[in-house]
Amino acid sequence: MILRNIGILLTIIVGIEHIGIMWLEIFGKPDLQAKSFDMDVDFVKQPAAKTALANQGIYNARSFNLNCIFLLQNANFNHCMATFACLCCSCRYFWGLYSK
Repeated sequence: MILRNIGILLTIIVGIEHIGIMWLEIFGKPDLQAKSFDMDVDFVKQPAAKTALANQGIYNARSFNLNCIFLLQNANFNHCMATFACLCCSCRYFWGLYSK
């Protein structure tokens, strides 16, 4: 029961994380995007970079949708695997955040 609740909590946290990153990539102002992703402002303002960021935002929206589906069908999954998957997603995020 405890492991199930941890899996649900981590799934919710990762889903919220994906929504925040998606919003920043699709709707964020270039100055904020440049600061958040450690890019040059002039680069972020280029049409190709805007398209790339929007595409990445769509990827994060898809990941959010998968997290929601996973959460809604959580009773059908092995809870140890659910917790492991959420931890892997969180580790991937923090590795990208601190690896620069």
